[in-house]
Amino acid sequence: EERPGLPTHLEGGGGRAGLEKGFLAPRAQDKERESKPAERPLSVIEKSAEESKERGNEFFKRQMWDQAAREYSSAVNLSKLSSFQRPHLAAIYLSNRAACYIRMDRNAEALADCEKSLELNPAFWKAAVRAGKAVMLMGDFEKAVNFFEKAEALSGTVAEDAVKAKRMLDEVRKVSQLLEAKEPERALSCMNSIIAETPNAMPLMLLHAKVLMACKRFEEVMPLIQQLRAEGSEEATDARLQHMQAQALQGLSRLGEALAKYRELVRQDPDNRAVQSDFKKAKLMANKMNEGLEGLSAHRFSQSRELFGEAAEMDPANDNFVALMHSYRAMAFQKQREEVIEGEQLEKSALQEVQEAKVELEKAQRRLIKGHEKLQQLQRRAGRLKEQFTADEQVAASVMDPSPPFKADGEEVAGKWALHQAIEDACTALDRDPQCPVALVSRARSYIEIGDLSEGVSDYERALAAPAEKWAARDGLSATAVKQELREARAKLEANPVDHYKVLGLGEEGSSASEPDIKRAYRRLAMKYHPDKQSHLGREVRERMERRFKQISEANSILSDSTERRLYDLKKARQGYRSSGRWGSFGGSSASSAARSRASASSGYGAYSQYARSQSYRSGRGYSYHDDDDDPFG
Repeated sequence: EERPGLPTHLEGGGGRAGLEKGFLAPRAQDKERESKPAERPLSVIEKSAEESKERGNEFFKRQMWDQAAREYSSAVNLSKLSSFQRPHLAAIYLSNRAACYIRMDRNAEALADCEKSLELNPAFWKAAVRAGKAVMLMGDFEKAVNFFEKAEALSGTVAEDAVKAKRMLDEVRKVSQLLEAKEPERALSCMNSIIAETPNAMPLMLLHAKVLMACKRFEEVMPLIQQLRAEGSEEATDARLQHMQAQALQGLSRLGEALAKYRELVRQDPDNRAVQSDFKKAKLMANKMNEGLEGLSAHRFSQSRELFGEAAEMDPANDNFVALMHSYRAMAFQKQREEVIEGEQLEKSALQEVQEAKVELEKAQRRLIKGHEKLQQLQRRAGRLKEQFTADEQVAASVMDPSPPFKADGEEVAGKWALHQAIEDACTALDRDPQCPVALVSRARSYIEIGDLSEGVSDYERALAAPAEKWAARDGLSATAVKQELREARAKLEANPVDHYKVLGLGEEGSSASEPDIKRAYRRLAMKYHPDKQSHLGREVRERMERRFKQISEANSILSDSTERRLYDLKKARQGYRSSGRWGSFGGSSASSAARSRASASSGYGAYSQYARSQSYRSGRGYSYHDDDDDPFG
């Protein structure tokens, strides 16, 4: 009969080469021939099964185990038909498939095939060899030795794996003997050599876990138990593995997790005395430890130390727990000492504070006298400053900034003239250095105070666009704070759009103004702010006037057109109106301000200037921001 190559674990090699080297003694070959039935022609089913076997043999030689197993399975299925009358061939198919399963690490299935093969042909020694190989890889060395001895009796040849199985069986027995002799470290050494040769055998993994538990290597036991529970083990139930896991957690002093495991085990099997005993012990240990920790927190140091000592005596063999309890006792001694020293220091500190308080009381009395004197001096000084401020305001009363009426009616800004003076000085600075952050931020803050939000936003954006070296040289000025001020200014600007009626000086009742009134207001303001009349002013003021002129023109363009005016009035009545910004740089939205910022950044200064007076005005060139008419910018 044609069969796949013999497994390499037999002495003398595999396949037909093994036969040529004397794998089978003549006696064994004769026995195999005698066991075969009388030759007769193969039926159609039997021929088909043989063809599947031959294909499987070819795949086997090419080490294509999965494809070979499928072909052998096809032959096995055909052998189950009633017309198949050659059981010794069916035994070969099952044995060949078992050889594939062994190489695919499907040892349980391989063992089942080998046992069926031996049932069909008890004299088929190769099935016994493969069964021994499968159970050896599964970690059952005693059963493997039995199969190898049966194969030896049938074939007259000792397989190489038979020697290995006997050696491994002796090693496993030695491990058990060392555990009984309380020599876990030597047992672990033997166990490591066994695991190195058969790493995935469930019985050996369970024995390895027991050895690690005996060696108190609980950190190494935990992942091994998890693997056993995940893969499932016939040798150990899940409850047994959970019990071992709970013991490992207890050995690691993780009593909370151990108690949770024990509770679950008790719930599943209330009559398990071993679990009940371990659970009770772990609970007593945890309670004693927690009482000690509570005493430590409550500063009952002597009591807590006694409790930690009692807890350590409950499980003296648990090195981790005993070490933890002694650590807590050491902590109690240290904390008690620290609190005594701290109490002495606090007493000294309190005494020193009392003495210092007496000294401070005497000083405070002296400071009270001096404070009264200083208060009188400051009151006199404040009076003089207020008088000077009022006088300066009267002198600067004729210098009013052309700012639109953003503030609500009746709302006044205290010291507004000083803000105008600050704007004027900032403009002078920007005429000389258009990227000076200090001047831009100062002017922006002044604009926000007087209610000119769009110009304030513009100056903030321009300041943030200034080069980094400009900021680096300005102590006390933070770009982060300026960004926050910019966000707040934009929010205010969104909530308070420009009113075109106010821009033309028509006030709150501007919506009832006639078309001639609008034209007169526009002409009056246009003559005042026309760019041709601003050539004698400084650059910052001149650009400011140009923007005002465009704003006036935009307001006139909308209000002089009856259709656009009706739409504007409707939107304003619904409080949803935002100027479309026909001139691009104006309107009530922060988006238009950002557009002005980008346009100005490209030109260096452009559209960022705000309220200011030019140097020509200072020198008496005849320009004044103040008129006697009802100019809303005056």
